[in-house]
This record gives sequence, structure tokens and C-alpha cells, in this order.
Amino acid sequence: KSILSEEVLRERMFDFLKNIGVTVTTIENYKKNYKTKNGVDVSAQALADFSNQVVAFREGKVETDVLTEEVAHFIIEGWNEQEIENLLRNTHKTESYQEHAEKYREIYQREYPNQDVENLVRREVLGKELKGNIAVKLHSGEEGNQNFLKPDFWRPIIDKLNGTVV
Repeated sequence: KSILSEEVLRERMFDFLKNIGVTVTTIENYKKNYKTKNGVDVSAQALADFSNQVVAFREGKVETDVLTEEVAHFIIEGWNEQEIENLLRNTHKTESYQEHAEKYREIYQREYPNQDVENLVRREVLGKELKGNIAVKLHSGEEGNQNFLKPDFWRPIIDKLNGTVV
């Protein structure tokens, strides 16, 4: 059984983002090139911009758990809205909400004064919650077929994401 290195796992997540059309950059380059989020909080480790399909990381440093959270934000935005609304209704009951809601409320009130700030805060918290609770549904082909991927291939990725196969 081979274990993938942290570097290889990150590269595979970068490949995934690239395959869905998402560009990865630094927050500094993001602000310079896109100028759509001039009020980015400089303490942010990362941000996800759905309209421009960009993920930006502070000083270009990409930690796996931060990358996983930003990928979770893209999943939230692309998922069935009714299902997401059901999850958002309960985010205020989480430890992540208690820990982060006020900080994000201040940031979002400043950056998006005319939007539903509570919805934005709950979406942010949901991304934090999902990063540690990822379900992985996959089909690896059938053993003996040319494109069959052995479970040992997927296990390091699933383990690193703290995922559960469903």
C-alpha cells in the first residue's frame, strides 16, 4: 500500500480545480488582476471567488486543510440550493458558527452592505464544517477492466481529506 505525499495530494487537488475551470493564485495577484474584491481582509488565508472562478491564497501558501475548505465553498455554490438551505438553517448550532460568525459578519457587512450578511456568514461557516466532513462517492470501474482504479489509489486522498466513502 503506497501513501501519497502531502505534495502529491495538493497537486491532485490543484488538478481537480483546474479541471472544473478554477484558477489558483495569490491574494496579492488576485487583488491586482481582478480588482473585484478591493476590500479583502488581509488576515484571510484564502478566498473563493465564484463569479471569476478563482481561489486565492495568502502569500501563495497553500495548506491542505485551507485548500479543502475553499473547494468546499465551490461545492456549496454548485450544489442543489434547497439542500444547501436546509444545511444553512442549522449552521448556527455548530461550534464553528460560535467561533467565526462575528468575525465574518463584520467583514461581510463592510464588503457587502446591501446583501443578506447572515446568509453569507452561514455559507462561510458551512464551508468550514464541510472541510472536515467530506463524503466521497466514487466509481473506480470494475476489476479486470482497463480503467479500474484500485482502492489503494483512492485511500490516501480520502484519508487526507478526512473523508468517508459513501
